[in-house]
Amino acid sequence: MMNKRLIIFMLVILAFSLCPGQAAAKQPGIIIGNVITSGNPNAAFAGATPVDNATVILVETGERQVTDVNGVFTFANIKPGSYNIIIQKVGYGPAQKAISIEPGVTQRITLTIVPGSSLMQDTGPIPSGTGFIAFGSTAPTPPSMSGMGGGAAPQIGQEMTKMGFLQAVGAGADPFSTGYNANMPGMPGGMPDASNPYGTQQNTITANPNNVMMLNPYEPGSTNYITLQQKPYWLTFNLSGTKLYVSTDQGRIEVYDILHNNILVGVIPANGVVTDMKLSPDGQRIFIALQSGQPGIMIVNTTNNSMEQMIPTPTLSTGEAGYPTSIALSKGGNRLYVTLAAANSGEVAVIDVPNQRLWGVVQVGMRPTGIALSNDGSRAYVADYNSGDVAVVDGYGLKVLKRIRVGIQPARVVIRPDDKKIFVTNNGSNNVSVIDSDRMEVSGTVPVGRSPLGIAMTPDGRSVFVTNNGEGTVSVIDGERFIVRYTTRPLPNSVPFGVVVKP
Repeated sequence: MMNKRLIIFMLVILAFSLCPGQAAAKQPGIIIGNVITSGNPNAAFAGATPVDNATVILVETGERQVTDVNGVFTFANIKPGSYNIIIQKVGYGPAQKAISIEPGVTQRITLTIVPGSSLMQDTGPIPSGTGFIAFGSTAPTPPSMSGMGGGAAPQIGQEMTKMGFLQAVGAGADPFSTGYNANMPGMPGGMPDASNPYGTQQNTITANPNNVMMLNPYEPGSTNYITLQQKPYWLTFNLSGTKLYVSTDQGRIEVYDILHNNILVGVIPANGVVTDMKLSPDGQRIFIALQSGQPGIMIVNTTNNSMEQMIPTPTLSTGEAGYPTSIALSKGGNRLYVTLAAANSGEVAVIDVPNQRLWGVVQVGMRPTGIALSNDGSRAYVADYNSGDVAVVDGYGLKVLKRIRVGIQPARVVIRPDDKKIFVTNNGSNNVSVIDSDRMEVSGTVPVGRSPLGIAMTPDGRSVFVTNNGEGTVSVIDGERFIVRYTTRPLPNSVPFGVVVKP
């Protein structure tokens, strides 16, 4: 009788001979690359200067290598599939390359990095209260939401339309507040004075068109940047403030390690256009408003940075598709408030998060684009972009308590930590309305830059960041005196969108 071990060995050999393709498909690949500063990228070192000691990151696996004196790096035993490689070194702009690994194949690549670009040096911990602002390239054209009726368009636009102007004035907005005063203190050209001790912020770093600006409201001279390869829109942090999540125009969310020189450490696919992102109170999940063929709320697990599930948003009572434009979470994270927009209508849908079901709906104004929830959840403040007002909604009874007339095209909302004041960016009238929550009326108006859009507040409520989408600047408002403390100089070829404050 044939030896049992011999029979098993022969069966294994036979299996491999019958299925050679399957065995080959499991073979790992190899990446061999070199990093240079100039020259022909198709020739390894011809006319090029190799860059040593550069950090090379294989994004999907998190593996890192450092280039040797010849600028060479190697990744071995890589599973077949698609990968992104990032090259970073202080004093150089980062480079990125997408590659595909075939079974058993050695990929040889060359990447070029340019000296003098704005990669932030690791100068120590970034303080709490620092604003992170998404600046996107102006090329080819700024995105717009003007096509909301026929399909989801990317983001809120930069320019006020005639229709928007007439709608807002008809709703009671001040028609004389639409001008832009280029000489006001704190704007480009403004000089330091008693009310504006910083004057105009002088940016000392020339940033690439797509970047995230880091702006300390109390040290404006320390402005710095993270260079991106894609146009960023909206941002959020994890609970500890160590990871930054940035949505881009290429339908993905990039994750940056803020503790380790702001390097890219993850990419989350998003099948649609992201219009808002909010972290759950427990920090375990990120809720993402997504406009796509099937609009909804994408939930990402922050432990492994993967999509956990997708909650579809309901259609509007008019029968139109409900495109989510902004979101807010109750303090316990059990209720999710979502603004659903169409050109001439708008609603707020409230979702019971634990049970994944619709809790209720309330009609608000036309095309709501921003929402903020009070600490106790009793009130939601909704910016109705096409109506020129802020709807104050009973957070539990789901009814509109009052509609407050503000400026033209109110876009985004933030509430001071004490719940006493609500700040609203008016995209069409170049100002920020300050609402008194007790009286439910506007108590002040702060002129800022052209087409203000994103807004965020420091945890202490003392500083409010406003992104001036129409001119490429950021204004910092004193959260107690309601004046512009200072405004940055315009960033060349870039416009700001979302802003988030580091916890």
